[in-house]
Amino acid sequence: MALPDYYPSLSEDGWVNEPIKIADWIMSDFFSSDYSQTHSHPGQVASFAYILQKYQININDIMNKLTQALTIYFSRYFDNVLVEVEDVETDPTIPTRTLAIYIAFTDKKGRRYNLGKQATFEGSKLMTVINVLKGEV
Repeated sequence: MALPDYYPSLSEDGWVNEPIKIADWIMSDFFSSDYSQTHSHPGQVASFAYILQKYQININDIMNKLTQALTIYFSRYFDNVLVEVEDVETDPTIPTRTLAIYIAFTDKKGRRYNLGKQATFEGSKLMTVINVLKGEV
């Protein structure tokens, strides 16, 4: 199946066709989507909040499901998708958790991209999302 050339955003950007912007929109939609927001495509909406809610007892299940969902979602638009999710050490006295999400992918022209996000949450509530770079400091 051929990869689409555009990503539909519900913003002034309209149909997005730049790979890094598409990736950013995919992540934005993933963080803001509700799993049950569709009747025509049940089970096909990738949702960070749904994964947190369903698997909040087990951080390993959360990381595995995030990896699986983002790999499927990004593979709809890009080739050679590689997703890594890491549990970031935080202060154990604070009830929040932080996950680092790294995604590498190739566009139709063979160019390789890397995207990193760090998401902090409490229970099933997303608190913050920031951009991060993966690499040695």
